[in-house]
Amino acid sequence: MKRIIFAWELGAGYGHIFHLLPVAVKMAAKGFKPYFILKDLSRTEKTIGPHGFPVLQAPVWLAKAVGMPPSVTFPDILFRAGYFNVEGLTAMLKAWIHLFDLIKPHLIVADHSPSALLAAKALNLPKVIIGNSFTIPPRAFPLPPLAPNVDRQTVLKREKLVLDKINQALARLNIAPLEQLNQIFDADETFLCTFAELDHYGYPRTDVKYYGPGSNPDAGVVPEWPKGNGNRIFCYIYPTFKGFRRIIKALAKTGCSTIVHAPGLSRSQRKELATDTIYFADEIVNIKAIAKECDGAICHSGAGTGTFFLLSGCPVLLVPLQLEQTIAAKKIVELGAGIMVRPEARKRDYRKAINVLIEDSSMHKQAREFAMRYRQVTPEKSAEEIANRCALLTQ
Repeated sequence: MKRIIFAWELGAGYGHIFHLLPVAVKMAAKGFKPYFILKDLSRTEKTIGPHGFPVLQAPVWLAKAVGMPPSVTFPDILFRAGYFNVEGLTAMLKAWIHLFDLIKPHLIVADHSPSALLAAKALNLPKVIIGNSFTIPPRAFPLPPLAPNVDRQTVLKREKLVLDKINQALARLNIAPLEQLNQIFDADETFLCTFAELDHYGYPRTDVKYYGPGSNPDAGVVPEWPKGNGNRIFCYIYPTFKGFRRIIKALAKTGCSTIVHAPGLSRSQRKELATDTIYFADEIVNIKAIAKECDGAICHSGAGTGTFFLLSGCPVLLVPLQLEQTIAAKKIVELGAGIMVRPEARKRDYRKAINVLIEDSSMHKQAREFAMRYRQVTPEKSAEEIANRCALLTQ
């Protein structure tokens, strides 16, 4: 039985697992043996556990990077992941190589896993990359910046710094150096799980195919909607978000029937914020089902969550926490299918934003038009196509 490793190293949330899992399920049905090597195991028992696939902890950088400049380039992200420390990076690469030696995979499927890709390159293993556009920069020199108004010299300087660190680590392992940073993303195939209009880097790419949302939101519970004034809102945000309480209280004042999924919500928070019109769902919620029933959604705009609601014609209110989410939120706002409350804004009127989400007819129209434009695209079809391509690479 041929073995496939599904790797996830950087980032957070459900999205990375949900990019990999549907493909793994399809591959298992074709007779392959999936193995998962993941950054965060806290949610694997509920997601991967029922399928019985082996799950291992990914080698990751745990020390907190301090004194770093704001992340405006992909090299900045790598520095925060330990790439500023040659000894630490060498150890991570060694660990990935040892894991690959133990499992002896026939293919690596990597989501936001640069160290895994470098290790696979060192062992000359077949590999594919899957993920959203943020985690897969365009193949360019230098890699394009993630923020506007970043001068070319800054981009070149930061890219050279991280490339030097990578090559020092590779030299310690007697592995050939990289000539350019974009060689990290050398792969047998790349699966870009987004749409051209939502590409984080701002322009459609011609060298790769857009597969739409590769992850499958058709998993989890479908709670009953609480009583309300007729409008239904689904809210998926973290309770650690500074505006969490204000958003929940604003939702209560609207009288909308609301389902909230807030991973890590404490009992005391739930007790404080509970109302007759708000239901807090502890389990993972079936976004595919819930998106068909709600009139608007609120989320951080991470890992394609907002896209799933657009595919159901549902507009979104976006409250990004970090750079990747902020870029994704801006793209949805540019489409006219959502509204964003900027994280840096001093005055954040969530009640007003929720009213816009419910009442803005043009926003609802744009969301419906997006759904119609991509009505033939489904996560199930994308996962099947990706699995078929992966199977061919193992022959």
